Amino acid sequence: MPLELSDLKTMVSVRRSHLKSDNEIRAELRAYADEVMLDAVLSDHYIPWWPDTDPAEGGAAVYTSQGREQWYLGGDHGPRWKSLKDTWSSGRLKTEVDAITSIDKSSTDIVSLLSDPRGNASNGGIFSDRGLVIGYVQSGKTTSFTAVAAKAADAGYKIVIVLSGLADNLRRQTQARLDSDLKPAMKWISLTSVGEIEVLQNGQKRLRVGDFPKLSPVNISLFGPGGDLTAYVVVKKNVSRLRSLLKWLNTGAALLGDMPILVIDDEADQGSVDTSKAKDEAKRTAINKAILDILKLPRAAYLGYTATPFANLLIDPRFQESEEAWDLFPRDFIYALPEPGVSYFGTKAIFGFTPPDIADDEMVLDGAPVINEIPEDEAKNLAKKIKQGAAVSESLDVADSALGEAIRYFYLATAARIKRGQSHRHSTMLAHTSQYVLNHGNLQSLVQGYVDEIYEQLQSDPKPLLEIFEQQWLKEAGLFNPEQNAIEAFAEIKASLQRIIDEQMVKVVIENAASDDRLDYHKEADGELGQYQIVVGGNVLARGLTLEGLVSTYFCRTSNTYDALLQMGRWFGYRAGYADLPRIWMTGSTRESFEHLAQVEEELRLNIRRLQVDPNMTPHEAGLKIRSHPKIAVTAPNRMQYATRVDSDFSQSTHQTTHFEIKDLAEIRQNWQAGSALVDGLLDGQYEENIQPGKRLFFGVEQSLITKFLSTYRLHETWAHSAGDLLNFINIESNHPHELHWNVGIISGVAARDEEQLGRLAVRPLGRSRLMRMGLNEIGEETIADINALKNSSTDEAIDLSILGAMNGLPHKEWRGIRSQRREALLALYPVARDGAVDRSREPNLRKPRADMDAAGTLLGFMLVFPGAQGRHSGSYYELNRALVAEATSQGDLGALEIDVEDENA
Repeated sequence: MPLELSDLKTMVSVRRSHLKSDNEIRAELRAYADEVMLDAVLSDHYIPWWPDTDPAEGGAAVYTSQGREQWYLGGDHGPRWKSLKDTWSSGRLKTEVDAITSIDKSSTDIVSLLSDPRGNASNGGIFSDRGLVIGYVQSGKTTSFTAVAAKAADAGYKIVIVLSGLADNLRRQTQARLDSDLKPAMKWISLTSVGEIEVLQNGQKRLRVGDFPKLSPVNISLFGPGGDLTAYVVVKKNVSRLRSLLKWLNTGAALLGDMPILVIDDEADQGSVDTSKAKDEAKRTAINKAILDILKLPRAAYLGYTATPFANLLIDPRFQESEEAWDLFPRDFIYALPEPGVSYFGTKAIFGFTPPDIADDEMVLDGAPVINEIPEDEAKNLAKKIKQGAAVSESLDVADSALGEAIRYFYLATAARIKRGQSHRHSTMLAHTSQYVLNHGNLQSLVQGYVDEIYEQLQSDPKPLLEIFEQQWLKEAGLFNPEQNAIEAFAEIKASLQRIIDEQMVKVVIENAASDDRLDYHKEADGELGQYQIVVGGNVLARGLTLEGLVSTYFCRTSNTYDALLQMGRWFGYRAGYADLPRIWMTGSTRESFEHLAQVEEELRLNIRRLQVDPNMTPHEAGLKIRSHPKIAVTAPNRMQYATRVDSDFSQSTHQTTHFEIKDLAEIRQNWQAGSALVDGLLDGQYEENIQPGKRLFFGVEQSLITKFLSTYRLHETWAHSAGDLLNFINIESNHPHELHWNVGIISGVAARDEEQLGRLAVRPLGRSRLMRMGLNEIGEETIADINALKNSSTDEAIDLSILGAMNGLPHKEWRGIRSQRREALLALYPVARDGAVDRSREPNLRKPRADMDAAGTLLGFMLVFPGAQGRHSGSYYELNRALVAEATSQGDLGALEIDVEDENA
């Protein structure tokens, strides 16, 4: 008797958990299922959702090589972790019990994925790990790797090396954090420091700089076998520093076989990745080579940390013959940290997320109403490169500009935090418009001028000024409140606002390579006022540096790569106690770019979570795909040398149009005519039909009607896939021996709305509202409607299958496999009313304000639902080159390498 699809999935899952190959599984199950069902379940395109794995969960996602021993079980037994946990519980994480629990669990997971430093018989204690931890921008990656360092030291790692970015200020910031958290009493010794310190060597004092010196004053034998000391080093990714560190390590070459080393690479996508030309394998970038030289030591584990892992997932996966070492591709494991809590202000919370397969409505999330728009002219004016000797820009009236609005809001948010008892906490505004130093000086002058103007107005005529502040507070207060904080009335913050202005507490600081007055936060303490600063800067602020208490951001920068743009988002981070307060000012085009990045970032984690149930693939075999963008590159070209453009991946997924031009009548009419032509073709084709209230379905439709419709329909550019990608996918699938079958649905409204003619078919348009502030034309009208979701409910994706009797009472998620088994594709048309209105009864519960549609004509949207792909595709994703993956797989695990001891006299 043939198996049900759900039973087949379970049987495959059980066999995969026992590490059986797909060929073995196919041979065992051929008697119970036909080849089509087996293809659907075993296909590389099939995304497994079993067993009991919900990819919508916010927990950690881990994707690891099969067979890695889970040797570390965690617990509070180790003295270093116990000390660290106590420090946090009584200090900066005193009220964050859930955060400590999450850090404890994830750090145990990560350490268990590293090699056991105690050694084992199978490899003689030799190991050379490559792992990657994916965090969120400004989300506590330093906290995570500090916990990992403590637990790794308790487990037997003797030296922890932290590679801390390319900038001195980031290295000092990381050093200070570790120094305050890792207590010397717990047998830690730091070989680096925040600044210059005097140390003893051979009984005599000498000066040592903060980063790793040419000659270390500490003898490496202190960390040898039998001792209980652990060293930590915070070193900038500088070639000379790394070589000095390696030289010191090699002075104890005889001990290194008993000295496990953990290398933690903070901001692992910056500086560490080899960007030399792929065709010349003998040449490498100097920092990458210096890191690989350290990792050639016999017991070294490499653990990269980054929030922008695009370059790391595209590293050459093969063994590097010229270096006699593996490169930094995470061949052993990839670990995505759990989603931060409600106090985290991140891409998904701000910009929203609609998953590529939106079968689960609960996964759709609107963005938050925290973004205000900078007019393009204002942004261009401030971003324009200034020549030496040019005067301060006189063309911007700051008081009436978006910049002035952002400055005033900074005062208001800071006053609200004071009212909440957070006067001792730092409060910051970021103004980032350009990478050019002269522009920073110009912007500082504009900002300082308006800060002075606010002070003078308060002294001379406070009433009009305070009225402006009050109106702005009434507009912004309480729009977004994930922590459910009590929102202050203006009268409650007025006194604090006046004090901030009157006592001139706000300082305007430039943070760039040429600045003498650098950003420097003192330690927060009860009873002592925090620092209230407006920070003007550029690239120095775009990587790693934390801006404490950031509540207002004015951002005009652009970038042509994902990683650079995401890292510029210094506004991401934990905002415990004030998550309702941060606001961002940016242009509409920049906002659209970040909305796309929110999709990319979350999709990547979603894919890792989906793949973690499959033990048969290593990370490089998984082919994690990174969605492309028509205008922004994934990362720099020299970081994508090992990437290939691959499957558009419409496979087993649902895609719908959610963005519409609502003032372009020509486009609206063209799309309506495309739909009319399709409907008339359906009526002329005498296809099998099913008619229900609000639905009319046609089965076995000729593909030429589908492709003609998609060729003439004008997709908005913000939609993730182009018509060309769609048509290419469809044509390839149709030419496969298991041909594609098409069904078409017309989804109408059933409410008392006037009918309109879509071809020869009368339809009632559906009511849809739009999210606010997507784009403005020259007369200030909003021109783009983002409706977020087109379909009526989660059952729309299976309307054709249920009518065909294919669902058989299975849970809704099961339709993916049924659709793939039957090779059924669905196109559904949705007429959308020009006058769709906001549901006022739901308005108080909406995360983001909505507006009435107000379109120039009746819109037409569509939804496409595809079965699992069986053909070979190319399209709008990037992944690791599969030929290189095959070569890396055939290389397998190579033996341990000889220690190359550097001659100190060379």
